[in-house]
Amino acid sequence: MTNYAGGPPTSRGRIAAKIADERTQIDQLRNEIEEDAKMPIGERERRYEGDDKLEEKTLGQIEEVLLNCSREAFAVMKETARRFTENKGDHASPQKVWTARSAAKRDSVRIEGERPSGTTFAGRGGTPMRMGHDPL
Repeated sequence: MTNYAGGPPTSRGRIAAKIADERTQIDQLRNEIEEDAKMPIGERERRYEGDDKLEEKTLGQIEEVLLNCSREAFAVMKETARRFTENKGDHASPQKVWTARSAAKRDSVRIEGERPSGTTFAGRGGTPMRMGHDPL
């Protein structure tokens, strides 16, 4: 199973592929137990024990896949942290983000240089406020 972009398999896809055979056997055992109401108790017990063993094997396989995924996730986080420390660029404040979103949604808001311009908005209580100020 690959991710939506056609790249390498996701952790969910890796897990599903790893445990597919065991999951099929578990489902088969459970269906046999449920379908045969006249199955002797000893036989039911034996099949439930087989089911438990397959479940334990499946959990071990899931753990193995997740350990491999955690190594990859750590590598991605490490690379991201390295890029953040090397990037000394301008970081957007929450106010800049809000202003940019407002400008994208409203024709009356323009961003010219560092400050927004062009309109006022009603703050709390209906009092007008200039764009870019906190409406406390």
